[in-house]
Amino acid sequence: MLGIVAGVAGFAPLNVATSASALAHSVPVGDFPSTVAVDSRLGIAVTANANSNSITVVSDIAGIPRTKTVAVGARPYGVAIDSATHRIFVSNTNDGAVRIIDGDNLDAPQRIITVGTKPMGIAVDPQNHAVYVANNGDGSVSAFDGTPGATITVYTETVGKEPVGVAIDSGQEISASHVYVANSGDDTVSYFNRGIGMSHTVVALKVGKHPVRLAADQENHTVYVTDNFDDTVAFFDGSLTKPSVSFKKVGKNPVDVAVDSETHAVYVTNLADNTVTEFGGTSSTETFGVGLNPTGIGLDPASHTVFVANSLENTLTWFPAISFPTIAAAALPDAIQGSDYSFQLQAEGTPSPVFAVIASKTSVAPAGLSANASTGLLTGPVTGSPGTYRFLVNADNGATTSASVEFTLVVKAAASTPTPTPVPTTSSTTAPTATIGGSGGRGESGTGTQLASTGSDVLASLPLAVCLLLIGAAALVRVRRITKRARQN
Repeated sequence: MLGIVAGVAGFAPLNVATSASALAHSVPVGDFPSTVAVDSRLGIAVTANANSNSITVVSDIAGIPRTKTVAVGARPYGVAIDSATHRIFVSNTNDGAVRIIDGDNLDAPQRIITVGTKPMGIAVDPQNHAVYVANNGDGSVSAFDGTPGATITVYTETVGKEPVGVAIDSGQEISASHVYVANSGDDTVSYFNRGIGMSHTVVALKVGKHPVRLAADQENHTVYVTDNFDDTVAFFDGSLTKPSVSFKKVGKNPVDVAVDSETHAVYVTNLADNTVTEFGGTSSTETFGVGLNPTGIGLDPASHTVFVANSLENTLTWFPAISFPTIAAAALPDAIQGSDYSFQLQAEGTPSPVFAVIASKTSVAPAGLSANASTGLLTGPVTGSPGTYRFLVNADNGATTSASVEFTLVVKAAASTPTPTPVPTTSSTTAPTATIGGSGGRGESGTGTQLASTGSDVLASLPLAVCLLLIGAAALVRVRRITKRARQN
């Protein structure tokens, strides 16, 4: 039914694999996990392990993951979870039954509901708890009320040939929304109104070759179908009475599809090239590597985390939704040559992008300018010559599409510093002089003798000199008197 292609051990060596792998968590599960269901309220992901007749319940997803294996019926293929009632529904292809498991008590006895031949895809309506199962062996869909304690009556609706997947659009009133079934044997999608125990008009819509699984956007009501033999995803507006079908090229042998109804991003597992393709929403088409032979895919709408069941290596991998980077254009402030410079670039992307200033044949950044790889902060000092520079900043987070934006930076010359004017200085060899007046008295100008400055006030020292002169004169008079007396004797 689905071709299984062997791959190389480990993650696929694509140029984008590092973005998913670097952020990915992976745990071993059972043999050949074919599908995965996620419950945000319980915080669990569940894989249906076709070859080991079991499911693996992975809990503590946000912390240290734990796994528990629960035995179910023969060849489990599909799994669905009712978040409101915490019930897990598993379709068993080889025994024509659905098992109901209590998500709060995994060891509790399971209830077994007999449905059609070779049940495969399964879905639960979150509003009325109705369960729908695609019976691949008899071209029908079985439906029953999955409410705890309800009396189980199974209703059957005939659809196309060899149905595989089933999906529900519960975003509208029951009378206006539908159950969708992918019929791999006649390349159609059958759809009919939601609700069990009532008469339905089944409509068939032609899609691509060998459609296998579906997903419905609960907000805009777009339905996505994987065409396994065409390497495409068919999509159409489920709210229209006569919708037209468009096609999106994806990877090789697409199997499962999930859609984020908030961001409108679509994720597709490509079995033969070990990749997941993302498109829609605000993203361009991205392709990144996962495990070997990815079959099932699920999405946690609360955290936007993507879960992938890798059937050949028996693992469950999950990682944040990948979005390609974008850089916001901005007018850069001018730089002054030789001075510090700082400007914060703004960018988005998951995982966070790595920044780099790059040159091309027509653009080059001024010398000294660089970008912080983690934050995108442009810094200097800019040492390039004054002028106008155009350069590219690149943001890359491992997605197939990186972001490059050209920026313009004007570098201005530093302001010139004026040469200071010399201050006149007095020669140290010329001593200042003081003038003593000749006849004009102290402090008056007139002719007189200029005395070299001694650092003290000359006029202030005159009384002392006069005293010394008088003492000397008195001494001289005394000597003369003594000499005269000596002569007389």
